[in-house]
Amino acid sequence: MLGCGEGKGLTEPPRRTVVRVEIVPVVDTLRALGDWSRFWAVARDASGRSVAVPGFEWSSSDESVATVDTAGFAIAVGAGVATITAETGGVRGQATLIVELFAAVSAGVFHTCGVTTAGSAWCWGYNSSGQLGDGTTSGRGVPVRVAAPPTFLSTSAGEGHTCGVMADGSASCWGQNSQGQLGDGTTEERHAPVLVSGKLGFTSISASSAFTCGLAGTRAYCWGRNHYGQLGDGTTSQRAFPAPVSGEHGFVSVSAGGWHACGVTGDGQVYCWGANWHGQLGDSTTAQSSRPTLVSGEHAFVSLSAGLQHTCGVGADGSAYCWGLNASGQLGDGTTEDRLTPTLVAGGLSFISSHAGRDHTCGVTSGGDTYCWGANACGGLGDGTTDERHNPTLVSAGLSFSSLSVGSWHSCGVATDARPYCWGYNFYGQLGDGTIDDRYFPVPVALP
Repeated sequence: MLGCGEGKGLTEPPRRTVVRVEIVPVVDTLRALGDWSRFWAVARDASGRSVAVPGFEWSSSDESVATVDTAGFAIAVGAGVATITAETGGVRGQATLIVELFAAVSAGVFHTCGVTTAGSAWCWGYNSSGQLGDGTTSGRGVPVRVAAPPTFLSTSAGEGHTCGVMADGSASCWGQNSQGQLGDGTTEERHAPVLVSGKLGFTSISASSAFTCGLAGTRAYCWGRNHYGQLGDGTTSQRAFPAPVSGEHGFVSVSAGGWHACGVTGDGQVYCWGANWHGQLGDSTTAQSSRPTLVSGEHAFVSLSAGLQHTCGVGADGSAYCWGLNASGQLGDGTTEDRLTPTLVAGGLSFISSHAGRDHTCGVTSGGDTYCWGANACGGLGDGTTDERHNPTLVSAGLSFSSLSVGSWHSCGVATDARPYCWGYNFYGQLGDGTIDDRYFPVPVALP
């Protein structure tokens, strides 16, 4: 009988050879710069059993999209797709990391939509007419993906409908259609995108209150409700398909407001058409016009935004001007007096864009700050209060926005980290934070 330690010496078990490396998750998506995902790697032999290894060497195929550290933590640094690789002993495993960022958002009346760098569209909020485009009429407090087509360049949320421009220049709309605002030649409500008639090759689109306008080349087209001449075709006839706006003006942008629309030409002139009860056409009158009328003054504008009954624009020198209804101080000139011609926004700020809503306005300055002014009963100015402001007031939270949009009683923007934020009225979940609580300062949208 052998005693302890007697007999043959101990032998090492046979070493198992690593034949593959598995990584989990196999595919993951990040939607904001600086967000991270943890990847795990397991080495396996030919029989599928795990093999203990000293460690893995991690790498990213594109460090402009994502970086990865020695523990498998990948961090988003730009839009795109990166292959994450874990290697040990010459054997590699790979996973895919998609960084799909929000590029822009559009705030409507009771809903909001946005488009990502990958071309997917997402909407949230009120959905009684299918304006979220997910094939239902169920409201959503967080973003839901719009049904096919999959590749959008931009979206625009109106009152009860939404429209978008696709990568091939075609446009589609969805939601309420009683006035032909979807542009598909019918008045049938649509709960998912339908193509706008005409194959016009749109570069931008603007949805509003029961009508829509779009830009194809340098020609503006509008369709839908036309009671006040807001389609700009010289009539007050409703159109269920795109109708060209009168004149050869050479527009570079077009914006649809409540019952009027405006466009900027290549030389900085602004023309407006439609309702004009409060001077929102800016031609020094209150007479409505079914054809484009030149805005008064010697201003050269680089951008423009038509609100419900007021209009704002940014001049080449960064000065912001507004005109039209001013009952809540939405013109930002320190008064509540209506203006029939462009009036300088107070404060001496230099803006790169302005955005007019129902009765409030916001603008982004050249320094990256965001200011809002006008009505604020539901917190749409984002300054942490519900106080009406007649002068530009800085939005709270210290965020810089790369894009901005103003709805009826809420506002939204995409911050420089590509994370969308909203603030203001939220009864229908249009802020996208998963609640129906009004917010008086920007809160992050719950990312899908």
